[in-house]
Amino acid sequence: MTSPPDRPPQESTPATRIRWLLRSGLAGAAAPVIAGYFVFQFLCVAVGVVVLGGDGHVVNGEIRTYGLSHGILLYVGVTLSALIAAHVAAVVIVVLIAAGLLLERPVTAGSAARTAARRTPALAGAVPLVGLVLLAVPLLGAGGFLLTLRVWPGVFGCVAGGMLSCWAVLALPLVVLDGAGPVRALARAWTLTRHRRTRWSWTALISVLVVPGAIAAGGWWAVWPLTGEAHAVAVRVTVAAAASPAVLLQGAALAVLTLSQWYADVPVRRERRRPLDLGAAAERLRTGGRGAAGPGRTAVLLALATAAPALFHWAVLRADPYDWVMVSDHVVEHAVGRDVLLLPGRGDPAVLVPRRGSGFDLRACDDPACRRSRLAEHVPYVEDRVDAAALPGGSLVVAGWQYGDRRVGPSRERPLLLRLIACTARGCPDMRAAPTTLRASRHGLAASVAVAASGARTVVAVAVPLTDEDANGGASTLRIMRCAHLPCGDPAVLVSLPVPQATGVADKPLALALGRSGRPVAAYEDLDTGELIVVGCREASCRRHRAASLVPRRGLTSEQKDDAHAGRKAGFWAGNAYPDGVEVAVPADDRPVIAYRDILTGAATLLRCRTPACAAADATVLSPPGRAQQAPALALGPDGLPLVAVHDLTDSSVVLIACRDAGCIRRDRVRIGTYTDIPGPMDLAVGRDGRPRILWIGRSAGRAGNEPHLTTCRRARCAPGGAAFRTNR
Repeated sequence: MTSPPDRPPQESTPATRIRWLLRSGLAGAAAPVIAGYFVFQFLCVAVGVVVLGGDGHVVNGEIRTYGLSHGILLYVGVTLSALIAAHVAAVVIVVLIAAGLLLERPVTAGSAARTAARRTPALAGAVPLVGLVLLAVPLLGAGGFLLTLRVWPGVFGCVAGGMLSCWAVLALPLVVLDGAGPVRALARAWTLTRHRRTRWSWTALISVLVVPGAIAAGGWWAVWPLTGEAHAVAVRVTVAAAASPAVLLQGAALAVLTLSQWYADVPVRRERRRPLDLGAAAERLRTGGRGAAGPGRTAVLLALATAAPALFHWAVLRADPYDWVMVSDHVVEHAVGRDVLLLPGRGDPAVLVPRRGSGFDLRACDDPACRRSRLAEHVPYVEDRVDAAALPGGSLVVAGWQYGDRRVGPSRERPLLLRLIACTARGCPDMRAAPTTLRASRHGLAASVAVAASGARTVVAVAVPLTDEDANGGASTLRIMRCAHLPCGDPAVLVSLPVPQATGVADKPLALALGRSGRPVAAYEDLDTGELIVVGCREASCRRHRAASLVPRRGLTSEQKDDAHAGRKAGFWAGNAYPDGVEVAVPADDRPVIAYRDILTGAATLLRCRTPACAAADATVLSPPGRAQQAPALALGPDGLPLVAVHDLTDSSVVLIACRDAGCIRRDRVRIGTYTDIPGPMDLAVGRDGRPRILWIGRSAGRAGNEPHLTTCRRARCAPGGAAFRTNR
């Protein structure tokens, strides 16, 4: 058995005496204290899970709340106070154990705990007094930062504040070692450090704050590469593992500084300014009880206590006692406009990011949850309205508008050219070298495009003025075309009919989907009157088709026009995109469903066609009204029923609506995220794994601006169940 190291003399430095304590069995003697501290933390977490109940959700493996209710605020306040008290109690008990080693009067953890318990009222009064003195640290740090707006002056301010105030922490050990009350202990700490205050404050700052903080930061850095549940569990293990040396080091340092007999070589005239009386301090230490546990038992006890919070967190996530919503949420790159979420048949998600006036970016995710993304390609010289769809084999078809190089016609303007290219996660070919699919007028703000793919079949729909005369206040042409291969220079025109112009920047007035046997179904919204036109083909060749107005044209009053303009303006400033848009999908029964934003109320609305031809439809309102409401996003779930992503402006949340029938009369409503201020556009897609992925733009709490979040649900409907609710149509 290794003998303990020789006791350092009284005149040795505090660092030497602290090292001696840590090597002389302090950890074994204090193991029950640290284990009890961890058990208390575990109980606080368990109580928090019960308090949160069904109001919680899990994001990236972390349990979160949607909002701060009165019960949660009360729990947070009580728990923080209890954790601070428990930490102070653990440190004070370790101080007593360390003092026993220094004074050759061994104290067990039980005896030290009983001594600290008897001094509880005095300790409770001393803690706020010490906290008031330590306010100098954050105040000087914040002042240094605010005066210069730089980090280093703030750091220097914190150090200066610590040098001026850290002597006050000696009041806590003086309560138990000197038998002082709160005020007398703080005054005794001031006189005890006379002529050595700077040195003692520096030692306290390093040992009580800096070194434990560095240990915690190092552990946090070590687990940073982990993600999801692994990161959440590792963080809890790291916090518990860092708390053990922190409590030991803080207790040892405070004991050494309080009992130190070194004093500056200056005349001391008053007895109360002399060092602490070691004999009287030793008499206050109560001995007896069982000795310290052996090294093996100590290691097992600390390991179990350290792992308990992480094991409990893992068990709660696995058992899911409250049917929590579980998602991963990661921020991806964003510029301006309406992003498009793409899920290739093979590979990880991709995001099409329009950049106003400079083309678009194709960003490829490195994993299914898109924890990290990379720029696969930047395609320049493309107008704002672009669209894309997944192709077999993991490739993507991208349709966009580019201006031609040559000026033509009487106006000598450059025409607008539609081009289609096939991209992969490795990049895109040069779009300017691709053949022209369609030549249109120069009026780019009125050019819309939508693309859909089924197998090797690619269908593209456009709504654009084809001539300069049409661009000057005339009609647009809705044209549906089929491409046999990519790039597409000779498309087969399936449908061509006039529709009202829809002028905008990054709204989405046109949507396209393929139904049974690959028949195209297009939906087009007139952004000025709110008219919604659906064009449905009866077969893939579209020899027979029908156009129906499901939402009639409405004559808007001046007040209604102002409301619509205010909504578009709000959407513009939030996400640099107008909020209006339309989506279409075709379930297995071949009766299309259309989701759109009502231009008058802003409410997200779902239309369910009564027949495959869609001559008439039934409407279901899915969200509250609001000017800042963005257009909903629509996709079909693994069960073939609609999934709709909307904003709920009443509680500033992003909601996934999982329909229990094709008309969404019965539905589950799942909150997957929250935001502040005005939200931006969103998109929705369902992968081969059946999990919905929602790309939404919003400002998170504490962030400076809007960010695009890619939220991936853990389950197919984003929630394991829950009662559906009925609403009137």
